[in-house]
Formats: sequence, C-alpha cells, structure tokens
Amino acid sequence: MFFKFNSRITLTNYGSVTVCGTINIYGTWAGNEIIDCPFVFVAVTNITDVPSTATTGTPLTLAGTVVPADATNQTIVWSVYDAGTTGATIANGNILNATAAGIATVRATIINGASESSNYIDIFNITVSGGASTSAPELASAPPLKAWIRNDMLHVTGLTIGEVWSVYSVSGALVYRSVAINDEADIALRARGVYIVQAGERTVRVAFE
Repeated sequence: MFFKFNSRITLTNYGSVTVCGTINIYGTWAGNEIIDCPFVFVAVTNITDVPSTATTGTPLTLAGTVVPADATNQTIVWSVYDAGTTGATIANGNILNATAAGIATVRATIINGASESSNYIDIFNITVSGGASTSAPELASAPPLKAWIRNDMLHVTGLTIGEVWSVYSVSGALVYRSVAINDEADIALRARGVYIVQAGERTVRVAFE
C-alpha cells in the first residue's frame, strides 16, 4: 500500500536539504531524501545614493541603495577607510561624525555580497565642511588628483613630486605604491575592476572595464 503526503518546505538559504519521513501505519517506514534547493545567488553589483557631503559637528546617517534590488545579501556594514583631516568616526553602525573639514573616505561592506563566499566592498569620499581644517598648507594647495584609463594603462595626474602615492583594489588590497618623480604617471593593471588611487590625503576612484 502506498501513501502520498503533500507538505510545504520553506527554504531560507541556498544549498541542499535532507527530508526525513516516518510512517507508523501497520508497520514503520523511515527514509531520507536529499533535495537541491532552487535558490539562485544574486550578487551585488553596485551601491548608489550614498551621501557625499557632511558638516562638522552634525551627525550624518550613512545609507545606500543596493543594486540589484533582489541581491541575496543587502546589509551594508560601514567603516572609516581614511579619516584624512576630518577626525571622522562611525557610531551605532552607520552614524558618521567629523570634527574638522576635509575629505573622509568610508568603506561599505556587504558580507558575502560579491559571491556566496566573498564580500562586496566599495569606497566613497565624503566632503566635510565647516570648522577648521588641519591640512598642511602644501596639501591644501596641492593640485586635484585625477585618474583614468588610457591605452589600457592607469593614467594619474596631479601628483606632487616626492609624495608617496598608492593604488588599491576596491577590496582594499595594495596593488601599487611609489614615490612620485613627476606630476603624472602611467602604470599597467593586471586585472579589470574598480581601483582607488591615493596620494597624500587625496583619493580618486577609477573603473578599468
């Protein structure tokens, strides 16, 4: 004799699930069945609508829109990547406080956002106004730092001779570091992606597509 039972299983993650059953009608039967969960992981590709300005002494709530909207993991963890001259700190997970003018660079991390086992990380500059900046005069008058891709090379301008400048991946890994011997430079990148160029207190974001 055969019995058919209809039941619903609610799945909360991707992977597989073991279904066990026991029937006690005129005897006992027990069995296990492995069922592949039909969930498809959706990776984060971008974070938009992050605030770009702040005022000293005024708390700023950090928030952003995760793209795509149906990404599997969407919780953003905020941290200070480079406070610069601002004295920036983050309280209660997403409240930015700054004590001086300048540029604060914050990092947005989504745990297991890029893949099922790797984090999605992006970096954002927030211009803080008001109050006194503690920037050194030579940094305050430094030319704007710019970077773009030219002939499959990373082209950087606005360097100050003698200053240390660096290139980081969007995950924060150091890709290149050197002392500027000219006001511009070209370097080869091994992989396509998003990079952060930093020279002194100045940072710029560039995409190598």
